[in-house]
Amino acid sequence: MKQHIYAAVLIAAGMIVNNAAFAQPVADCGSPNPLSASTDFGSLAGYGADGCIQQDKIYRSFDGTLPASQPVTIATLLDIPIVGEDTHTVTIGAISNPAGSGAPLVYTFSYSIEIDPSLIDFASRFIKEVTIGADVPAGTTGVSVVKNVSDAGGGLLATLTSIDGTQDSISGLHESKLLISETITVNPGAALFSSTDTYLQQVAPLPEPASASLFGLGLAAMSFSRRRKLPASA
Repeated sequence: MKQHIYAAVLIAAGMIVNNAAFAQPVADCGSPNPLSASTDFGSLAGYGADGCIQQDKIYRSFDGTLPASQPVTIATLLDIPIVGEDTHTVTIGAISNPAGSGAPLVYTFSYSIEIDPSLIDFASRFIKEVTIGADVPAGTTGVSVVKNVSDAGGGLLATLTSIDGTQDSISGLHESKLLISETITVNPGAALFSSTDTYLQQVAPLPEPASASLFGLGLAAMSFSRRRKLPASA
C-alpha cells in the first residue's frame, strides 16, 4: 500500500516539475480585468517575441503599420465548461478616412496566438474555429479586412475576408498555435468602428459525476477483491 502511495506522490511531483518547466514569465496584455485587456498597438508591439498573456492565451510578435496609439482589446467572452468551449477575441478600435483624403488608408496587423503550454490540460485544448468580422456605420462601403490564418509552421490554412462589415470564418481546425496577418483598408469617406478576430477553443470536458463515481466503485471493488485473495497471516 505504501509503495502505491509513494508512486502517486512521485507522479504528482513529476507533473509539478514538468509544469514548472513550461512556465514562462509572460506579462499581462493590458488592464488587470481578468476577462478583458484594453491596451494599444504600441504597447502590444513592445512585448516583442516574449508576448503577453490573457486568460489561457499567449499573444506574441505584434507587428504592423497601425498607429502606436491604436486601441486594441484582447478579451475572453465566453466560458462554458459543460460543452467544453470558450471564446477569445482581438479587437482593433475605430479607423476613419475623411472624404477629402484622396487615398485609402491601408494598415497591416500581425501576431501569433497560442494556448499556454504550462497548463496541465494543455494537450486537451485546441483552437477549432476562427472568425473575422467588422462593425461599420450603416450604408458604409469601401472597408475591407483580409486575414491570413497560418499554422505554427507558417502553412496557410485560410484567407478570410470581411467586406463592409461581413463575416468570414474557418472551422474544423485542431491547432494550439496560429499565426495571423491582416490588411485593413478604409477608402476615403469610409469608417470602421471596429474589427474583431474571434477564436473558438475546444476544451475536453471533465468526466461527468456519474462516470467518476463508477470509476471510484471500480477501484474499491478491485481493492476488496485483492484483500480477499491475500493469505491469512499466521
